[in-house]
Amino acid sequence: MTSLSIINWHAQNNKQHRKLKNKNQPLSIIEYSHLKHLDLNEAHDDYIEELLLDTKPCLPYDVNLHIDYKALKSNI
Repeated sequence: MTSLSIINWHAQNNKQHRKLKNKNQPLSIIEYSHLKHLDLNEAHDDYIEELLLDTKPCLPYDVNLHIDYKALKSNI
């Protein structure tokens, strides 16, 4: 996969419940070794947070990230 776009404007349901349920489980590293374009411009903040903070992604050095700065800043 060389390009990934997440398009979903709706917030996740039961987000807090899932976080509490999975809090003690170790996370697997998800490697996107061939990814060149990651587009999160049309993703709700919940999905940005989950992808970038909760899943331990391993992205290549030269990936082009397209994201709204306000959404990125609020999730850091």
